[in-house]
Amino acid sequence: MDSYTLIDKQKLYILPLGDIHLGSPECNLDYLDYWKENVKRIKNPKRIYLMGDLIETASKKVGNGAYKQQFDVNEQIDIICKFLEEFKEDIIFSCHGNHDYLRVSKEFDLNISKLIADRLGCDSGDQCLDTFKVNGEEFTVYANHGKGSNAYAHLAQGKIQRETSTIQANLFLQGHNHRLDFFSVPMRTITGLERKYYGFTGAFLNYGGYPSQMFLPVLPPAFQFIVMDKYLNLGNIAYFIDQKRPDLVDGFLNSK
Repeated sequence: MDSYTLIDKQKLYILPLGDIHLGSPECNLDYLDYWKENVKRIKNPKRIYLMGDLIETASKKVGNGAYKQQFDVNEQIDIICKFLEEFKEDIIFSCHGNHDYLRVSKEFDLNISKLIADRLGCDSGDQCLDTFKVNGEEFTVYANHGKGSNAYAHLAQGKIQRETSTIQANLFLQGHNHRLDFFSVPMRTITGLERKYYGFTGAFLNYGGYPSQMFLPVLPPAFQFIVMDKYLNLGNIAYFIDQKRPDLVDGFLNSK
């Protein structure tokens, strides 16, 4: 079990990364580079969880997506692995997504998500239950890619709480819905109050293609860093494209 000692103002960074959809015409590669720039500035220890849908792997059976990829699947795998290569030591787990696993596995029994994880030297699967110690106390992260979606934030929050109600963890991470959110719920225990933390991990897609066609909510590209202090309290740093990189907003809204 990994163990960390945090003193004074030292932090542990928990970095969920997913729904990149590299290979999609809507993938915002500039904002993905911005993610990397910020991660490389972190001097504190960090744990990276890959949340699924790292690549597009569009299928001919899913609309006309197969004809709208910027790179073929081999290129997508190679590009994402090279992009993440320098963070291999910090990647804890890679969750299977519906784009990089489910679609292809149904047709060819091929687990592309595992291929990527193997190249990065990390475990992969449908769900992650990861426990480590901070200042001698155990902390558990639960992560999965997620399924289904809700148009409104409060419905998405209720959904993740219901879906994880039988799982014991301190932080629950989920992707898939392309929403960025972070919230906590206080829990009364025999020793006092504890908190369950929840995070939706954002996405790197411009507003076009399927979301635009289906009139789905405008969810700008976004990612977050979840930060833990020496008392195991969590907070987050949100990186919304319109707040952090307004110079890229036009490209996000004008995607076709």
